[in-house]
Amino acid sequence: MIKVEIRKKDKICIIDLNGALDLDGAKLLKESIEKARKESGGKILINFTGVRNVQSSVLQSLVTPIKVVASIGGIVGFFGMSPGVHKMMKSAMFYPIITVYETEEEGLAGFGYSADKKDEMKDS
Repeated sequence: MIKVEIRKKDKICIIDLNGALDLDGAKLLKESIEKARKESGGKILINFTGVRNVQSSVLQSLVTPIKVVASIGGIVGFFGMSPGVHKMMKSAMFYPIITVYETEEEGLAGFGYSADKKDEMKDS
């Protein structure tokens, strides 16, 4: 099972994942994407740094909530993916609907976050 935490930096929600992303974890992640969409207006970064492995069937279940974010003019970015997760994302055709960053800092900059803004922390 995966542990999911949501935190905020300015108007960007960051979803931190830790563990194995299986079907049960996918449901929790989908709920977290929806919650983050409501809290951030559609700027969501998902942190895969703590993800050990991902079931390929899980990736397909994430397409719909990510498309919902995109349909309202939002953007979803992933960062911290291992080479194996990165390869799975590529084969699952995620790249047309997400932006991939190497680090959290790159993702925040890509979303227009300025480091001098005060961090606002929020737990899920």
